[in-house]
Amino acid sequence: MQLKKAIWFFKTKLLGLSYGGLGTHSYVGPATFIEHRSQVFIGNNVRIYPGMRIELPPKDSLISIKDNVSIGQNFHGVSYKKNLVIPSGVVISANVCS
Repeated sequence: MQLKKAIWFFKTKLLGLSYGGLGTHSYVGPATFIEHRSQVFIGNNVRIYPGMRIELPPKDSLISIKDNVSIGQNFHGVSYKKNLVIPSGVVISANVCS
C-alpha cells in the first residue's frame, strides 16, 4: 500500500500545476472525474483516496479542501453557485456525496 501512496503522491505533484492550489505532503488517488481542476484548492497534508469525482461550473464556484483532511474512496463533490469548503482536520468516509 505504501508504494501505491508514493505513486499517487508523485502523480499529484505532476498534476499540481493544473489545480488552483496544492499544498505540501498531499496526495490524490486516481480520480474518476475532475471538472475545472483549476477551481480546486487542496491544502497541506491532504489524503484523497481513489474514485474522487468533482463537478464545478466554469466560473461561479470553487472547492477548497483545507489542511489535514482525509477523504475516503468514491467521494463526490459538487459545487454550483457557492463555494464548497471542507475545513481543516475533517475526515470524510468512503462513498460520500456533498
